[in-house]
Amino acid sequence: MSAPELSVVVPVSKRCDGLAGILALLHEGLKHSGRSYEVVLVVDGDLHDRLAQAQALAEVDERIRVLSFARQFGEGAALRAGLMASRAPILLTHPAYFQVQPAVLGELLQAIDDGADVAFASRSSERDSAFNRLQRWVFNFFLRRALWVRFRDISSGVRALKREALEDVAVHGPFHRFLPVLAAMKGLTVREVPAALHPQAGGARVYRPSVYVKRFLDLVNVFFLARFTYKPLRFFGLVGGLIFGVGLLICLYLTALKVFGGEAIGDRPLLLLGVLLVAVGFQTLAIGLLGELITFAHAAKHKPYTIREVVRREPERAPEASSPVDEQPESAPK
Repeated sequence: MSAPELSVVVPVSKRCDGLAGILALLHEGLKHSGRSYEVVLVVDGDLHDRLAQAQALAEVDERIRVLSFARQFGEGAALRAGLMASRAPILLTHPAYFQVQPAVLGELLQAIDDGADVAFASRSSERDSAFNRLQRWVFNFFLRRALWVRFRDISSGVRALKREALEDVAVHGPFHRFLPVLAAMKGLTVREVPAALHPQAGGARVYRPSVYVKRFLDLVNVFFLARFTYKPLRFFGLVGGLIFGVGLLICLYLTALKVFGGEAIGDRPLLLLGVLLVAVGFQTLAIGLLGELITFAHAAKHKPYTIREVVRREPERAPEASSPVDEQPESAPK
C-alpha cells in the first residue's frame, strides 16, 4: 500500500462527540482536496467504548488505522504517537470533538501549499457562548502578553503542518496546545485561518478548578521554556538579583543602625528577613549558573534556530581537455 499524501491524526480521550460524526466531518472537509489520506485514531487508555467504535470504523474503511494505549497518558501523548505513526508529508490534527466547520480543512491545506509550515483554525466567536468567549479571551490575552505573539485562538486543536516542522517543535505533554507558538518562536511560518464555529461546539464549558490551575502552569512553563531555555541565567539572575539586593539593603540598613546608632539588632525580625533574602537570592543565582552550565554542555545536541534555505553558487566546471586517444594524428606528408 503506497503512502498517502495526507495523514489526519485524531487523539481520542474522555471528551469525545462520537467518532462516526468526527470522521464524517473529516471526509466532508477533505473530499475536494484531491489528496489521498489516512486517518490515525489514537485511543488514550482503557476507553473500551471508544476503542470499540474506532475498531468498527476501521473494519469498514481501509484508510483508518487505530492505535490504543495500555493506559491513559493524556491527549498530548496520544497526539504525538499518532504523528509519529503517520506516513504522509503533510499532517492534519483534529480533536475527537467538534470545533469548526469542515470547510476550513481545505483552507488549512491551501495555506500549507502556499508556503506555511503550520496553519491552524481560528474559531469565530459569533455563535459561541459568552462564557466560552471569555475563557478563550483570557487565555489568549495572557499568552500574547507573555510570548509576544498576536494569535487570536491558540487553543484550537484543528491544525495542518508539514512533517519537517515536527523536527523543530515539541508536541509532547501539554506543549501540543502551544504548537503554533513554539513553531513561531523557532522562526517557522505560521498562518491563522479564520473558521466558522461548528454548531455542536457552542455550548458553555465549565471545567474543574484544577483544570484552570493546570492551564496556568502550562502557560508559565511554555513562557519559561520559550524565552529562557538557552539563557536560564537571565531569568534566575534577574529574580535572584532582586531578592539578593533587597536582602543586602536590609542588612546594610541594620548594620548602619548598629555602627552609627548603637542600637541592638540581634533580636530584630528584620535581621532574619535580610539574611534569609540574601541566602535565597544567592541560591537562585547559583541555580541560574548551574542551568547555564547544563545548557552549554548540551548545546551541541540542540539548535534554537531553523534553516529555511541554503543558497550557494555552484563552481563553474573547467572545460574538459580532449583526450589524446580521441585526437586523430595528422598524417605525415608522403
